This record gives sequence, structure tokens and C-alpha cells, in this order.
Amino acid sequence: MSSLNTLFFSENKSENFTTGLIIGNGARQNYISRYNDEILKGILLAEKIRDFTENNEFVKASQNRLSTKHSKHKDFIIQVFYDHLLASNWEKYSSLPIEAFSEKIYNNIMENIILFPYKIRKFSPEMISKKWIGGLTTIEGTHRYVNMLFKKERFTNNLEHSLFELVESYQDYKKDFEQYFESLQVTIAIEQEKILQTDKVFLVSA
Repeated sequence: MSSLNTLFFSENKSENFTTGLIIGNGARQNYISRYNDEILKGILLAEKIRDFTENNEFVKASQNRLSTKHSKHKDFIIQVFYDHLLASNWEKYSSLPIEAFSEKIYNNIMENIILFPYKIRKFSPEMISKKWIGGLTTIEGTHRYVNMLFKKERFTNNLEHSLFELVESYQDYKKDFEQYFESLQVTIAIEQEKILQTDKVFLVSA
């Protein structure tokens, strides 16, 4: 399932576009034929966000700040850090309360569950019941979220301990995130317009 930093861009979008953003990088080739163009546009925007994030200098700075014991899962860990930093500062970036935004995402998943790949269908009931988006606003809630994923994904090291590093260097990670997210918003605003005006969508990674 897409990160909160990706789902953020579903605001003021259609239900189908939002479904595509939720699917994001979880799209599978054997599912593509099920999706209409609006869903595919959402998936494509999620790909653009992923590509931007993977090559962003501020994200790399955050990854390099992690201790080497977490290097194998640094992408996932920083994604969780940034999701927390977005959720905990939500009102700075959106006029829609995070509770209302969360309900929109949860309802979309439940109403379109048949369209999602297996992993999203598997994880979403517990994630929704535990209100994972709202939980990300606090360190404690983020810890519960990481612990849940740790058990489900069977990661080889205890990722929940990585949150100690977030707490210890909180202002440094927050500064990285703010610079990253500001540049992401500018870039994605441009990419979004291009995608919305596209008649036919072709996915590269699915």
C-alpha cells in the first residue's frame, strides 16, 4: 500500500484516481486490465512520487543518518519517519482535517477492495480497524504501526527500534522532511497536470 506521503495527493481527486494512488507501486501486470484510465492515472502518479523520492537529496540525507544496522531497510524506515512527520504536521499542508482524510481513504479501500492486489487486501482490515493514518500523528501510534508491519512482513531485524533514532534526531529528520515535501509538492503539481491531461496511460513498472 502506498505511503501517506503518496496518499496525500488524493485530496480533491476522484474515487478512481484515489484508488490508483492507494494501489501505487503494488500494481501487478495481471491486474492492469481490470483498471480504468482514472485508476491507471493514480498509479502513474504514485510511480512519479516514488521515482522523485528515490532520487531526492533530502531523503538520502535522512537515510545516511540512520545507523548501519538499518541499512537493509532504510527506504522503508525513512518512509515511515516521513509519514509520521507529515501526519503530525498535517494542518500545515492540508485544510482537510486528517480524520476526514483518513475516512476517505478507509472508505475507498473497503468499497473497492476487489480491485486491490492480495497484499493490500490482506493487510487493510487490521490497518483500518487500528486507524493507522491517525496513529501516525504520534510516536506511540507510529510504533504500533511499525510493530504490526514487522510481524506481518517478518522483517529480519527489529525495525521498531529504529524509532529511537527518529526521537534522538527528531529536528534533523523533520528538517529533511520539510525540504523534501516542499520540493515534492512543486514537482508533483507539474506531473499531476500532465497525467490528468493524458488520454491513454502506459505503466512502466507494472
